[in-house]
Amino acid sequence: MKPTLICFYSVLLTLLSVSGQLHAQDVKTIDSLTAKLREYEASKPTKAPIPADTAKVEILIKLVQNHLESDPGKALRYAEQQLELSEKLHYATGIANACVSLGAIYDLKSEYDKALQLTRRALAINIKLKNTVGVEDCYFNIGSLYGKQSHYNEALKYMLKGLEIAIKTKDNFGIGGGYNNLGVLYLAMGNQTAALKSYLKCLNVMHKMKNLSAMATTYNNIASIYLLQNKPDEAIFYNKKGLQLSKQSGNKQAEGDNYHSIGKAFYKKTSYKEALENYILALEIRKAIGDSYGLAESYINLGKVHFKQGLYARSIKDIEKGRSLAKHSGELDLLQAAYQALSETHEASGNFKHAFANHVLYKKMTDSLFNAEKDKKFVQLQMEYEFKSERDSIKAIQDKKDILAKAALTDQKIIRNFIAIGMIVIVFFLVIVIWQRNKIAIVKRQKALEAERNRISRDLHDNLGAQLSSVRIFLNNIKNKDTSEIGEAVDNSVGLLDTSIHDLRGIMEEMSSSVLYDRGYLAATENLINKLKQSHDIRFALTSHNMNERADRKIEHELYRITQELVNNTLKYANAKNITLDVIRRNGTLVLMYEDDGIGFDLKSVHKGYGLHNIETRIKSVGGTVDFDSTPSAGARTIIEIPL
Repeated sequence: MKPTLICFYSVLLTLLSVSGQLHAQDVKTIDSLTAKLREYEASKPTKAPIPADTAKVEILIKLVQNHLESDPGKALRYAEQQLELSEKLHYATGIANACVSLGAIYDLKSEYDKALQLTRRALAINIKLKNTVGVEDCYFNIGSLYGKQSHYNEALKYMLKGLEIAIKTKDNFGIGGGYNNLGVLYLAMGNQTAALKSYLKCLNVMHKMKNLSAMATTYNNIASIYLLQNKPDEAIFYNKKGLQLSKQSGNKQAEGDNYHSIGKAFYKKTSYKEALENYILALEIRKAIGDSYGLAESYINLGKVHFKQGLYARSIKDIEKGRSLAKHSGELDLLQAAYQALSETHEASGNFKHAFANHVLYKKMTDSLFNAEKDKKFVQLQMEYEFKSERDSIKAIQDKKDILAKAALTDQKIIRNFIAIGMIVIVFFLVIVIWQRNKIAIVKRQKALEAERNRISRDLHDNLGAQLSSVRIFLNNIKNKDTSEIGEAVDNSVGLLDTSIHDLRGIMEEMSSSVLYDRGYLAATENLINKLKQSHDIRFALTSHNMNERADRKIEHELYRITQELVNNTLKYANAKNITLDVIRRNGTLVLMYEDDGIGFDLKSVHKGYGLHNIETRIKSVGGTVDFDSTPSAGARTIIEIPL
């Protein structure tokens, strides 16, 4: 049994579906839709032109959706009506839906070329309509159809396109279904490990979505891997899970597949009675939904069970039914299995003529499946037979080729050695260059620190020292002042002290720059926050992402000064309880997101008063941008982006 591809037809049919899961509708729903269609038909005047609306098309879409899994025959008739009407109305969405649903039905009938043609038409329309969901689903469906035709490269190409769109649009159903279908392809290409990983990814996504229908299909696919690994008990375990979910969701395709897979597991365990029971259940479901491939497979495997039970006539009858269906739909793998089973059954029943004829057909089918490899081997044998006398010369040519190959290998080793030596030299040179650069950087940093210390010393001497000396003179003169003049002297002294305190704070802030130069913006900001916590009743939260490397000195300096300005504004005006700073490096850009929960402000009225103009000037000096966002009573947010 081929693993089942999750089909996206139901998603595209509903268009507005969130989960993409198609549940079997109850009889009341179907009857209601049918009644609506009759009512619509009855409401039209006799021989009136088709109205320029889409009401009937929408009813037909829902009817197709409700019958697609349970009654494909009715779904086909409704879809054909939908396509005809949509074309008359020039209703592109209706045409695309009809093409997709018809593709699904022809897929079930194993008419893959026709299904592919219709789905490609739907893809072209959805691309024109810029319907991302429709384009994604068409990619997946085209990939599924190519996969069923064993065109794995094309299948993989379209499925990856669909998966890319699903991931971009966060379409969980598309992501899960895409992983399932990739698992089917990996398994077809012989990579069981990769297939199982993909199935489990699908199962995880569908489980979160509670998409029972898709989970039922995926459990069946997981079971198929365990069956290939000759672990029938594990396969039955997963198939029973899938069977339960398929019944709950109304997914008849998955129900039939799970029954059939359980039958195969019991067949492998030589429990032929249980195998027969499950094969028959699968057969009845596949008949009801018109699954051509599944019917052929069921009949062939039923015949194999009857062969094991010694019921040769019944076995031949069943296998012939399967062979006929497989031949009609062009399923070469099933034809091969049918001819082999017929040959064995006829041989066991004593009909050696039919046994031989079917064995010849089996071999012919095997040759068709592996024609290229067989032809190649045949040509090689024929040449060896016809040119036996020339083997010595051929051997001489081969020996010469071997010598040349060895010489080429030696040359390659020499070249690789030279390359390795060259790489070592380059690495050594780079290490020296980096070491020198680091040394130069250390010297520059030391010089910068020395210059900063000298500047702070001058500020302390020239500004703060002079101001304190003046205060001393004022206070000393108070002793000789009259009572009326003492007040003025005290006011002057207090003013100078205020100025001194302000200057002292400025110098202390400047001293924080040493942390900025040595350890960077984050360390300096943490240092600033720790000092502020001691003197202010406010909570700070500083987070960073992808900040393993430091930015340019100029950028760090300006960003730190901006941070000081923002914090000072909050402390002076905002009456906030919390300040949050997030620093992120992404796509070559440094981003600072600053937020407080204070009283906020009106940007127009306080733009200059808050020093925001100063912040904008600093940002522009490093080529960045700033965005202020605040309204009264709603806090304030500032987002700064600086290209690195």
